[in-house]
Amino acid sequence: MISGGKMRQCRNIVFIEDDQLEAMMVKEAITKADVDAALVHLTDGCRALDYLQDRSRQRPSLILLDLDLPKMDGLAVLAAIRADPELMTTPVVIFRASEDPEVIEEAFRCGAAATSSSL
Repeated sequence: MISGGKMRQCRNIVFIEDDQLEAMMVKEAITKADVDAALVHLTDGCRALDYLQDRSRQRPSLILLDLDLPKMDGLAVLAAIRADPELMTTPVVIFRASEDPEVIEEAFRCGAAATSSSL
């Protein structure tokens, strides 16, 4: 993309959520907000890590992460992201975080930038 005569790298958001209704609402909100970013939707923790650790893909600008995922829970995915030198600085927002203060505290300890309940 070109903006103001300069080459601009396309931003992308990786959204990891297994609930199709939640995913549809987030996709719609991003579209309505006219966010200049591609949205990649993944539905389980293992597939998400495979995607994120594939070095042939562009590193995401933002990761929206559900905690309650099949195959690998969100906290395990977050820990793996923070342990990866290529991904460790990528902002991760925990989407639809539990209202349980201990779970939210654990998400922040693991390196979450925010939770949907703290926004």
